[in-house]
Amino acid sequence: IIALSSVSFINSQSGWVVGGEGGLLLKTTDGGQTWSLLPAGTNLPLNSVFFVDSQNGWIVTRASSILRTTDGGLNWTSRAFNIADSPQVVAFVDPLTGWAVGGSYGNGAIFKTTDGGANWSRQSSGINNSVQSVAFIDSQTGWVVGNGGMILKTTDGGAKWTPQASGTDAFLHSVSFVDAQNGWVLGGIGGVTPNITLRTTDGGTTWTSAVLSTTDYLSAIRFVNSQTGWVVGGNGVIFKTADGGVNWSAQTFGTTRSLYSVTFADSFNGWAVGSAGTIVSTGSSGAHWTIQPSGITSTLTSVSFVDSQKGWVVGEGGRILKTTNGGAAWLPQSSGTKAG
Repeated sequence: IIALSSVSFINSQSGWVVGGEGGLLLKTTDGGQTWSLLPAGTNLPLNSVFFVDSQNGWIVTRASSILRTTDGGLNWTSRAFNIADSPQVVAFVDPLTGWAVGGSYGNGAIFKTTDGGANWSRQSSGINNSVQSVAFIDSQTGWVVGNGGMILKTTDGGAKWTPQASGTDAFLHSVSFVDAQNGWVLGGIGGVTPNITLRTTDGGTTWTSAVLSTTDYLSAIRFVNSQTGWVVGGNGVIFKTADGGVNWSAQTFGTTRSLYSVTFADSFNGWAVGSAGTIVSTGSSGAHWTIQPSGITSTLTSVSFVDSQKGWVVGEGGRILKTTNGGAAWLPQSSGTKAG
């Protein structure tokens, strides 16, 4: 059974999904009506896929390598890293400039490329903590976060990384910025350490924290502007903030299914997906969430919408679902892989 782990669409027609054992890579150019199996050039499991346009994309594998394409996925080249430097995620601001972060305990790793991923140079960060997430708003300004409450910022493309005081020693796993001043970080390990959200309104010079009223793991965060955002996680938890993360209120949708991915097409229309084929949606900025029938029981791991009507979800068993009416109906699409 193939598990699809990540989906990336650049417009309503062109998209890619990856996942599973064997280096599975699929592409569509007709909005998902048909999917073509592309050679990724590896049998390694693929974690995530990211495209900046119709030609330039990257895939992070689970075995210390990054794949790169410049022809829409027809051909891929691989760049191997030391196991201790194993990249977890990449972020690109244009087809040439990007960063890969990861590493292991005692070995934080930040790499930069200026030629689209053909070559990567390690940047000096001065830290040993493993890096879990990266966010850049342009080619110069970015942040990384990791374990031990680590937050670093650069204003020169990574030539220098400066520690920022997070006020916590929690495991930080997600960072997101909407502009040069307003950003958020997710941290904690559900059921083990308290969940925490950090916010800044001055580019990270100061961070303030809010502990959300749940012990469940918080898996994903999505902001549509500097004030309005959501986090989702285990046992169906959804929290919303309308004041930039100062306060968070719990939202419910009548189930305890865990949620793994959340997206919003605008300030009102959003979707979250998770275990047992769960898809929930809101058209009221989260005031009300409705369960949308997916017709399957497989875990759904990633959701992507290009507007308020057209979107896709992927998950275990090679599942790909598409909607053209905001999720009122979800139709299975053939991925050419085994669905369980």
